Amino acid sequence: MNSLKILGVLCIIMLTGCASTELTYVYKSGEYNPASYKKMAVLAIVPNTHGRVEIENAVVNALQAKGIRAITTWSIFPMANQTELIKQAGFTGEKRKEIIREKVSENHIDAILLITLFDSRKEQRYVPGSSTSVGIGVGAPVYGYPYAAYFGYAWEVTSTPGYYEDASTYFIESNLYDIASEKLLWTGQTRTDMASNLQTEAEQFSKVLVSRLMADSKPGPIKK
Repeated sequence: MNSLKILGVLCIIMLTGCASTELTYVYKSGEYNPASYKKMAVLAIVPNTHGRVEIENAVVNALQAKGIRAITTWSIFPMANQTELIKQAGFTGEKRKEIIREKVSENHIDAILLITLFDSRKEQRYVPGSSTSVGIGVGAPVYGYPYAAYFGYAWEVTSTPGYYEDASTYFIESNLYDIASEKLLWTGQTRTDMASNLQTEAEQFSKVLVSRLMADSKPGPIKK
């Protein structure tokens, strides 16, 4: 194996190992073609409004990159993730269904990708320290030796102590519905470990989600 192939394999391993989102379950109820829809809406129901906007934007961008006509819905359904506001406004039961159908019709939406946070976990994890070479040393630190030896070593290797950080894991279910038939076409459940900022994680999530959604749109059973 030549050096270029080795480098390619290492890159794949690194990218896979660093992935923060993974699919844990996929279900397809029938054949579907995302490209056939004139306007696919993306609706994320998550507790945090900023998180909702980031997720919807990222997924819509990923769909559009695949040639799918998609839109966000945080301006169409501004209270979709505000449970208390929905109750206060009286948008419950049949009234809520009526409003949803009206908004979908007004905006000429013919498919909707509904993204829902169904579980989350928080825990503390230990991040081990690391040593980074920052200069050229003149010797190993041995007590009793001149200060220059220790100074040279300290200059060469800077150690960062380990620490604990709060880690969050999110379990999300994404369902694709056909508006005309109101049937569920595809479901994907994912697990995301929040290892970076929200925008980065939303982009990673969208890539995993949309890639699999498109792959499963091809005729035949879903891939394992």
